[in-house]
Amino acid sequence: VTDIWVYAYRSGAWVQIPFQLDQKDASGNYFVADSDPTFDSNDELVWMAKDMGDQVTNDVWPSDLASQGFTRYEVQVANSLDATKKSWAYAYRSNTLTKTFTADYAAYTHGTTDSLVTEGYTLGYDSSGQLVTTRINSSGGGNDVDILDRQKVRVTVKVLFLSFNYTENDFPGTTEALVVGAVRVLTKRSVNGPTGPATSYSAYYSHEAIGLSATDIVSGITFLRGSADLNNAAVGMHMYDDYNAAGALIDGNPDGGLITTAPSYVVASGTPGTLIAIGDITGVGGTSSLYYKDNGSFDSGDTGDGRSFG
Repeated sequence: VTDIWVYAYRSGAWVQIPFQLDQKDASGNYFVADSDPTFDSNDELVWMAKDMGDQVTNDVWPSDLASQGFTRYEVQVANSLDATKKSWAYAYRSNTLTKTFTADYAAYTHGTTDSLVTEGYTLGYDSSGQLVTTRINSSGGGNDVDILDRQKVRVTVKVLFLSFNYTENDFPGTTEALVVGAVRVLTKRSVNGPTGPATSYSAYYSHEAIGLSATDIVSGITFLRGSADLNNAAVGMHMYDDYNAAGALIDGNPDGGLITTAPSYVVASGTPGTLIAIGDITGVGGTSSLYYKDNGSFDSGDTGDGRSFG
């Protein structure tokens, strides 16, 4: 895998673009050593579409002689909304090429508190593994201000005839393993809570963070809410989703008239930048709905700063 390189052809010249090759074992695990040291069928060669370039004819190659002795692979990407917009990248094999790109799109610091900094955003976790900081960096179109109070969870579990209520404070998490490359950071986190242990996987890119696996919900749970509670720096942003086109102004004042059908996406946008949450809850069962609360009044029974913004 150390002989694989990715180039784009731009302005009449070859440019080595940031890439990483993430190997997985036979079961698809990123975080254990792959017994096959070659680039096999489930390994992933990753780069950003924004770094791709022009298409070349078969006679246009880099000057590196070693790469000319192997097959190269041309990868074409097209805009799904406009197929005329296309870009190309080329994967080469060579044992004489060396790394020349310097960009690093995602950097992760692991310690008592974890943090992640990318071109587009900054995330921060407290010592319990709770997400408590989200900044959209100026380079990502934001204003570098932390707009997140914390990520919140509410769970009710019924055991026999008794119900028990929990918050995110009852589910401390730790980062167990990391894959850090020039293009993305992959994390494996373990969470220990009263409903049992769970493992989550996430991928962080320059402008997006995504979950790599669904969350397991144990059968004893009768109520589950997940939300991202913003702070007063988010006042002036606007929330909308696929059922609320007009949405609501985030101002700390309660809103009425919102359609509470569970959405497939929710957007909060304004001067601090834009946050987009997407999800698929099909197959969960029970009754689902939108949870939205905008109320800046202090609630002593709440977590975090005790206030709800968007």
